[in-house]
Amino acid sequence: MARIDELGTPPQPPRVVKTSTVEPSSALTTFSNVVNISSRETSRQFFNLVYGASENVPVDWSGNIGACAPGTNSTTYLQAVARRVNYFRAMAGIPSSITFSNEYSRKAQLAALIMSANNSLSHTPPANWSCWTQDGYDAAGNSNLSLGSAGPDSVVGQLRDNGANNTAAGHRRWILYPQTRLMGSGSVPANGPNNSSGVLWVFDPFYGTTRPATRDNYICWPPPGFVPYPVVYARWSFAFPGADFSSSTLTMTSNGVPLTTARETVTNGFGENTVVWIPAGLDANNLVSYARPATDTVYHVTVNNVLVGGVPQSFSYNVTVFDPSVPGVDYHPAAITGPVQPIVSASNVYSFTSVSNANGYEWRQSRLAGLTFVDGAENGLTNFIVQASTNDYSVRDSAVRFSGTYSFHLAHPQPVSQILTLNRLLLAATNSSLSFRSELGYAADIQTARVQVSLDGGANWQDIYAQPGSNGAGESSFTLRTVSLASYAGRTLRLRLNYDLGFGSYFPQSDPGVGWYLDDWTLSNCQEILSSSIVAAGANRTFAFSPANTGPFLLEVRPLLFGDYPSEWGPSLAVNVAPNVTVTSAQKGAGNTWNINFSVTGTANGFELWSAPTVDVPFARETSATIQTIVAGAQYRAVITSSAAQKFYRIRVL
Repeated sequence: MARIDELGTPPQPPRVVKTSTVEPSSALTTFSNVVNISSRETSRQFFNLVYGASENVPVDWSGNIGACAPGTNSTTYLQAVARRVNYFRAMAGIPSSITFSNEYSRKAQLAALIMSANNSLSHTPPANWSCWTQDGYDAAGNSNLSLGSAGPDSVVGQLRDNGANNTAAGHRRWILYPQTRLMGSGSVPANGPNNSSGVLWVFDPFYGTTRPATRDNYICWPPPGFVPYPVVYARWSFAFPGADFSSSTLTMTSNGVPLTTARETVTNGFGENTVVWIPAGLDANNLVSYARPATDTVYHVTVNNVLVGGVPQSFSYNVTVFDPSVPGVDYHPAAITGPVQPIVSASNVYSFTSVSNANGYEWRQSRLAGLTFVDGAENGLTNFIVQASTNDYSVRDSAVRFSGTYSFHLAHPQPVSQILTLNRLLLAATNSSLSFRSELGYAADIQTARVQVSLDGGANWQDIYAQPGSNGAGESSFTLRTVSLASYAGRTLRLRLNYDLGFGSYFPQSDPGVGWYLDDWTLSNCQEILSSSIVAAGANRTFAFSPANTGPFLLEVRPLLFGDYPSEWGPSLAVNVAPNVTVTSAQKGAGNTWNINFSVTGTANGFELWSAPTVDVPFARETSATIQTIVAGAQYRAVITSSAAQKFYRIRVL
């Protein structure tokens, strides 16, 4: 079976610009300003937070293909589609405040139903197609159309613009048309033999109006600056309004080494005039994105002999392709300073360092507990949040196993990723590790067994283990895999298993020996985070920690970026909350005896009395002092014999 991600030709520009008012939907996810991607960390965070927030959002479709009912998508899903569109526009340096028209989305949903019901794409679907409607027909001519993907994924496919029909990169050019303010979205998920479909309405009343200001004046993809590798595709493009590219030439280097470039035929009429090319002999039909670079790679692009108003011009810029899961030298998370032994029921003040472009901060307090974790699926799926096609196969398997009577089994009877997320929040140490027994059986190379970690509570994930299928029988026995978590020492994290699926041919069976089997999932030298609470930090980058209990706690801070997107938590500060000791009186007894009465809030294992002649010299323990209990668990008396005229005392809690 093949999972497709198909595009037809891009839509032709509208013959008539409608000037009637189109009512936008309620505010979705927009960005009022373009993003400064000359900063690696800004681009990294923008990808991880904004692009990442539109991944794996449920479509929640309410329709039915058999009944030709278009249904609707959830508001959250529509927000994810708008977020994905505005991510690309902000990266490209153009206005990124696209909102969706309710009417455009209603019609786009009808068009998506037509495409999915007929397993085909057309900007002019004939009236004899299943589920045909006039409104759906109208939307098809005003929209980018995708088959085999929906929602945010279809926006990516349209920006990628693979395939022989898309040498002009027309879908991309409509998404990145600067004047556009309103779009619409319709999506239908895969249903049995019917492929999913995504429709993005791209024409609005602002087509052909005055061009707004842009960051670079020209528009290119990938854009100049730091660009994450997952959004760098085989086709590169450079657009300039009204430019004549017919005699232009292109040169490219990679870290200074010249690259070949294959220029596509210049085709005007889709958005702004654009030249499109493919560097280094890449496959514009099948390449999903650039491969993960081992180090940041700088591509220098020069476009010569571009006629602008009849005058030849040249343009040069750099694109640095990087891995957004790897922080750069400009990564400076919020680091906390403050008492490592705060007092119970007191206001213990902590401060933290600033993070560039933060709109605010949040801090988290958590309790810590030791953790012993081994799971071989013997007790069901109680330790996991399951995102899998459980109606089509069993995620617990007894036919193939390493030990006990069960193993975990992930397969692709439906063309979506199969995910098991551990429902524990962990604190890693320098000797922390994850080990498991793994058997990847029949699997295609687009079916990838991944173990992933998240530092921001599950919003974004990065691989710590990845194994693609062999396009054949694969493994027939279990192999011990061990992954170190040492690089995350001091960080709180989540873990998940993700049997991922790309586009192309794959094994959809769930029979014994097909897919990914795991057994004896074991965590070593990790602690578990319990009873967390998150609070907004002060504008002066401080917070007051007032614990109600003694014992170990963990404190963390994270910035809010690009409006209100919470970033990953910074390095944690482990503290041990001590009881609060209050001296209530000091009374002279008989002779040189002194009675120092004190009360305690919290639980203590014992006390010591320390003294010094002045507060400026080291205190020494009073070995002859005795501690008496006056009221159990609350009030105590320290008794000491001393003839000193002046002495300073401290109570030390054990």
